[in-house]
Amino acid sequence: MKYEDAIKYLFSLINYERKIPKGEYDFAGYIKFLNNTGNPEKSLSFPITVVGTKGKGTVAHLLTSIFLSLNKKTGLYTSPHILDVRERIRINFEKIPEQKLAEGIEFIRSKENIKRLTYFEALTTIAFRYFKDEGTEVQILEAGLGGRLDCTNAANQKVTIITKIDYDHERTLGYNIEKIAWEKAGIIKEKNLVISVPQKKRVKKVIEKECIRKKAELFFIGKDIPLEIDGKILKLRINSKTREFPNFLKGDFNSYNIAVSSACGVLLGCENFNFDNFKISGRFDILKENPLLIVDCAHNPLSIYTFLKTLNKEYPGKDFLIIIGVNKDKNLKKVARILKKFDYKIVITKSKSPRASPLKLLEKIFSQEGIKIFDKDEEINNLLSKYSDRDIAVTGSFYLIEEVYRFLNKEPL
Repeated sequence: MKYEDAIKYLFSLINYERKIPKGEYDFAGYIKFLNNTGNPEKSLSFPITVVGTKGKGTVAHLLTSIFLSLNKKTGLYTSPHILDVRERIRINFEKIPEQKLAEGIEFIRSKENIKRLTYFEALTTIAFRYFKDEGTEVQILEAGLGGRLDCTNAANQKVTIITKIDYDHERTLGYNIEKIAWEKAGIIKEKNLVISVPQKKRVKKVIEKECIRKKAELFFIGKDIPLEIDGKILKLRINSKTREFPNFLKGDFNSYNIAVSSACGVLLGCENFNFDNFKISGRFDILKENPLLIVDCAHNPLSIYTFLKTLNKEYPGKDFLIIIGVNKDKNLKKVARILKKFDYKIVITKSKSPRASPLKLLEKIFSQEGIKIFDKDEEINNLLSKYSDRDIAVTGSFYLIEEVYRFLNKEPL
């Protein structure tokens, strides 16, 4: 199968990243498919799963850089992507070759008699097979939506990392924080090593209960693993020994992402690792200077808040235009209330995703919350051209960030 034909088939599959799912996902059907196609997920040597609402992608990349520094052949599976679907499946940060992806898609297509997979199921299966076939020593798997019914839950991971859990995908995961936490924690396996960033009390109780039920060993950063943040240095006390790690990422929340990743390395018995190979695109990503153009793929209220808070801290007093487009399945009122906390001019736009909020809907809800809209345009390219002499920050959706990269003719890392 030619690569172009393979990609065309892949994008013909049902994609719940672009279409809001109805009802509960058929996880049992996906497991049945794997059982009938050789169970590649059972051949993964050392899978580590990252689950949560905010920071999953960053932690997945941090963990990959740790194992790369130890000369471990490391598979990395993340979602979504910015420009190229091959960004999701990597070994040692190198994207899966076009030929290998085409072969994986051809395999998926050949098994349609068993089950026609969804887009995410297909990519997850291809990642499992690719990591197995290439002999990776560690596999870092970022959960997609939720945990309990997520495709990545098919893997029997050795370690579960939990990033900050908050409200997101409420229509699918539930409208209270305990239900969301229960869905996320449902990915924990029997006798897992579980490491979590600090959580809200109600979330913490859900995680603790699930770990007791699964006989999993649980560590919370800050509680079980004391953390001291001293400027550009993080001090973690693990097993009665204090270790220091560089606090090298922008944003206070990233200190916890570095801490939970570092704790994972230490608790697995790794020594002398570093983050020298770390790279990631689309997270507080400075694409232009003088004037500034900063993008962040923040796509839920917590992520948008932390991005704007970091922007305000890094550039105090700077008069940014915030160009934002948010998917209609998000809590738009909460997003509006967050924007209101910051003294920025707000420009609204709409990505090309079918899930994107129409401008009229954004304008209505934002105005109801007392936000004056500085400008609006469905085409972000028009806005970027119009305000090319202004400092700009773009946020609200991966799809929006994709369009900025395309406008600049720039490739993600």
